[in-house]
Amino acid sequence: MVSQLLLDPEGTSAQIGLSGETRAALAIDLQNLGADFVQPVRAACREHGIGNLLLLHRNTTGPLGENTETYTAIVEQACRAWRDAPLPAAARTGHHAPFLTGPVALSITLGARLAHVQPDHWRAFTFDNTSNTYEPFPSNTN
Repeated sequence: MVSQLLLDPEGTSAQIGLSGETRAALAIDLQNLGADFVQPVRAACREHGIGNLLLLHRNTTGPLGENTETYTAIVEQACRAWRDAPLPAAARTGHHAPFLTGPVALSITLGARLAHVQPDHWRAFTFDNTSNTYEPFPSNTN
């Protein structure tokens, strides 16, 4: 297991100031994009009525190690941060949205790990490079 902490919470859970107290998002900036990641995430939260946001960012630079040790550490640390986040009770039992960057395998693993207990409470968002926005995945259209 990776001994160093790879992820740091960017403060505590932030209330976005919407009526969506029953909705919470977990945003993990694995590519160290900073504001280029956070701004579209906040915009998507506002657009989709997500009232609570937990931001995590890497505390290291450079590319992630593409190995089981690194992936496992990130998944474990993100899940622990989510469990320990000071979310309102309604947000804990409401709907959740992960916003992820980084390797596809890591995103899928983390999403599956978080959603396995309450799969009907999670809705993933994917970044659309054309519009520079996060969109629900799968989309709402058929």
